[in-house]
Amino acid sequence: LPQWCVLIAVMENNKPIVGVCYYPHQDELFSAKKGKGTYCNGKKTKVSSTKNFNEAYINYYNLKHFARLNKVQNLIDICKQTNTSMSYASFCMNYFLKGKIDAYVCAHGLLWDFAALAILTEEAGGKFTDFSGKDSLTSETAVFSNGLIHNQVINILNSK
Repeated sequence: LPQWCVLIAVMENNKPIVGVCYYPHQDELFSAKKGKGTYCNGKKTKVSSTKNFNEAYINYYNLKHFARLNKVQNLIDICKQTNTSMSYASFCMNYFLKGKIDAYVCAHGLLWDFAALAILTEEAGGKFTDFSGKDSLTSETAVFSNGLIHNQVINILNSK
């Protein structure tokens, strides 16, 4: 599948201040600088404005990592309440940053997977945390959301 991307982040004091995400096959370049917004090929982009959790479109990646964290039932609970599907991480983030889906939930990733996407998300008006709700690039889990449904996702991920 030709859906992949290159991620680059510039960090200051362990926080991303610049993020770049380039999709070569689509020739789409997302970029963000702290306090300056997120752009796709030079045009400002924003996350979605969906407030109603039951109307939200949420994507996730790789069920085996949810199983490793004993979070499969939590993911099922999210699926029951929203429009949810599994997809490739790069595809999810592309649609998320364009405001076409409302959240992306990832049960496994590393600093280089999350740093650029975190600043891109925040500068596009969204919210990034780990599964516990902390602003952590190194906990290996991530929730990228429009911010409006973020607490509901976190609450369900941590229920039971």
